[in-house]
Amino acid sequence: GIGKAAVAGAIGVQLGGPARYENGWAIRPTIGEAYKPLVPGRIAETARLLGSAALFSVAVAWWIKR
Repeated sequence: GIGKAAVAGAIGVQLGGPARYENGWAIRPTIGEAYKPLVPGRIAETARLLGSAALFSVAVAWWIKR
């Protein structure tokens, strides 16, 4: 979806493509450009990005509500 595409673009990886499932392979459309390799370290990078976005959202909501 849109959120997955935004994160893929923000961290510079490509998601999608061929995926193996229990009953065979599925070819999925790709999302994003592969500027960086998709390695386990990207999980921590994604967690930091999403944590920062959540904190920013809370701060903006607090500022609007005050």
